Amino acid sequence: MAAVSFKSPRRQNASADSQAEPDNVRTDAVAKTSLTVNATQVVSESGQVRRLIQISGNYNDRTASGVGTLIERVVESFFQMSFDDEGILYSLELDIERFSGIEGRADINFVNGTCAKNFACADVGGPNLYIDDLWGFMASNDAIAHEFGHLIGYWHWPNGVGNFMSYDRNGKITSDQVKLLWNKYNLD
Repeated sequence: MAAVSFKSPRRQNASADSQAEPDNVRTDAVAKTSLTVNATQVVSESGQVRRLIQISGNYNDRTASGVGTLIERVVESFFQMSFDDEGILYSLELDIERFSGIEGRADINFVNGTCAKNFACADVGGPNLYIDDLWGFMASNDAIAHEFGHLIGYWHWPNGVGNFMSYDRNGKITSDQVKLLWNKYNLD
């Protein structure tokens, strides 16, 4: 899969190019990820429907700087949310941990790499997140969440909608994005 990247105005010339629309825009689907995704629905005795999406897996930190723990902390916080949609409670949870190396291989990898004009880039669906400019990348929780979003399977979203998968600053994950995960991974 092609790596897509987070463009930062700090990394580019201060021009109209720094506000360019993201490439590879797609808001109607999510790619299969190398992480484990469980989507389960539970109905309480009172009839409350809860749709829980749990994303988990392990990572191999192949950077010389050992940034995996910091990335883990940022994304586990960012990808925790719940919302009510017409009486259905959706919950999203993310839990990743460093790969122990005892059996098999890691689900995702954090590696040093080259990303033209960007702090970092990642394969849509994983398994690799490439870090080109460590200090620029780690200085922005937006960039960390955005690149990890590619590992989960999200493509770019258009600018101007306040979405974390656009190039907007302080973007949020939306209920529509959580529902895309639900629709892809719910097996009921």
